[in-house]
Amino acid sequence: MALEIVAGRELAPYVGKSLYTLTLIIAVVLAGLSLGHWVGGVIADRSARPDRWVAAALSGAALAAGVSLVLRRLVDPVVSGTDPVGQAGALALAGCFAPSAVAGLLAPLLSKLAVEASVRVRRGR
Repeated sequence: MALEIVAGRELAPYVGKSLYTLTLIIAVVLAGLSLGHWVGGVIADRSARPDRWVAAALSGAALAAGVSLVLRRLVDPVVSGTDPVGQAGALALAGCFAPSAVAGLLAPLLSKLAVEASVRVRRGR
């Protein structure tokens, strides 16, 4: 949710605050989270040590957030002058998809770690 609020404020100078802009931001963030949850689930299912992936996902989310600011500035001149909805969509995609996808990796990884810890506690290890 914080990413959506920040993205709305970041895109406002370029495309304004409108229902289209906020809807596109929410759609892009949800798409990124969905992809991240799916990939994170595959990693958690196949990895013997999902705890190693948690630190990588946190670092990756921070890196993706920084890169997305630069990517948004690179995409803006390319889509400037197009229709406002297309411009808002391209900027939202450039600025929000990668951070939300990488952040989405965390939920399945942490869920698997919590289940494994619960099983160890019940077995008395």
